[in-house]
Amino acid sequence: MLDEKDLQAIQQLIIASESRMMDRIETSVKETETRMMSYIESAVMPKFGEVETRMMSYIESAVMPKFGEVETRMMSYIESAVMPKFGEIESRMIDRIETSAKETESRMMSYIESAVMPEFGETESRMAAYMEAYFDPKFNALADGQKLLRETMASKSRVEELEEEVAFLKPTVMSMLTDIDHLKKAQ
Repeated sequence: MLDEKDLQAIQQLIIASESRMMDRIETSVKETETRMMSYIESAVMPKFGEVETRMMSYIESAVMPKFGEVETRMMSYIESAVMPKFGEIESRMIDRIETSAKETESRMMSYIESAVMPEFGETESRMAAYMEAYFDPKFNALADGQKLLRETMASKSRVEELEEEVAFLKPTVMSMLTDIDHLKKAQ
């Protein structure tokens, strides 16, 4: 049988286990987030900067001197050739980020399902077994004691009868005691 200290110790172990699992999950999520931000900052952002720099240089050197007609052709070129590429780049980056996030989420869910959830199930089963082993005998003993009390206890009507008899006998006994005292004094 487990006493209260054992149950408290088991509870503390469960709490510590939950805390460790949550720390692992938070650490894994933070590491994934850090890798994703690092990738965006190191691989994506510089490319946007390079494209912007090249485009501005080309516009200033080739377009501005021939402003009128060239400006019209350049705007047409930018809209037809450059902007779709930005869209493609953006689309590919979004796809990569979404894929990476889904993979991370999938790995996290797999880890939770394979490592965390079975541990909770086992802990729950052990706790149920411990509680059953600890409390069932005590509840049975209480039930047996209550049954014994009910069996040996006088009924309410019998108690009332006895109270009436005592009420009747008390004055008689008191009268007899008084008579005995008078007789003792008379002798």
